[in-house]
Amino acid sequence: MNQSNDQTSDAVPLITNFSFSTRKSQIKSTIDPALRPLLVSLFGGTPHELYGIDRNESHLQPQAIIQYRPNRDLMLYAKFVQGDKQGGVDFSYNGTATGAPANRATFAPEGARSFEIGLKGVTANRALEYSLDLFQTRFKDLQLSAFQGTTVFVTNVGKAVTRGVEAEVIYRPVSRLTIDATGNYLDAEYRDFPGAPCTVAQTLATPAGQICSQNLSGAPTPFQSKWSGTLNISYGYTAGNFEITPTVSVLGRSSYNVSTNNDPLARQSALALIDLNLAVLHTPSGVRASIFAKNITNKKYLEYGVATSLIPGAFTVYSSRGATVGLQLGWHF
Repeated sequence: MNQSNDQTSDAVPLITNFSFSTRKSQIKSTIDPALRPLLVSLFGGTPHELYGIDRNESHLQPQAIIQYRPNRDLMLYAKFVQGDKQGGVDFSYNGTATGAPANRATFAPEGARSFEIGLKGVTANRALEYSLDLFQTRFKDLQLSAFQGTTVFVTNVGKAVTRGVEAEVIYRPVSRLTIDATGNYLDAEYRDFPGAPCTVAQTLATPAGQICSQNLSGAPTPFQSKWSGTLNISYGYTAGNFEITPTVSVLGRSSYNVSTNNDPLARQSALALIDLNLAVLHTPSGVRASIFAKNITNKKYLEYGVATSLIPGAFTVYSSRGATVGLQLGWHF
């Protein structure tokens, strides 16, 4: 993959009638240096004009899968996958200011190697299905959106690792009744991240004029719970030309952090969510309707957290919408 990028970031008044056919020269002609301080304070970065930012990448992405069946009711497998996410150019290039190094406006490609072994089986009477999976993924140059000062920019974490165990059991004790349970253990951490953005408290404690950073090597990666699991119970029955299936679902997970810099202000405690669903299928026509209620206990939980621009010491969190009720319609043909 070969790329050649040009990038301009500067302050202009509001442009009316802007479209994809508007030429770059038309926009550049409206640059107003007097507005640059406002651009920096609101969006961060340094006004700049860069040409010929070349990126040349090539990636080998092999995959290998081995399966073995000792009998018709059991399968063992092993899997290896190597993948990459291409690098790019950071639009909020900071020059000599806080953030991206002054000598480049790019971030490196992300690489991952994943190893997985497991088994899948079913009992002789087909009443019970089960699976067990052990996995590990190692990341190199993990791409991460980071916030520092007033700037959001893309940075690369040196190394990170995710490993864990997943298990699932599907049990059908009687006709039409299905119990589906999953359990997960996940150990996800940064292995090498010495120049991570600071928390709000660390930033406030840093003397004026100095750049704050922290070492997150060994810290957990964001949005990941050590323990999680689900339980789904459904029962289908027939009433005339209708197939009716009510379902109760429970999701539980241990605590996790919703910020990219492990800020304590963004820690979400352990939670459990309950969903209900009633699906009705009209067999002759194939029309299906589902009435659902998600998060029926109206649990409010954090989804994302980040330091607030322009307000030192402030922190913004985004929470879930709470309970929701809806209707889905579909047609099977």
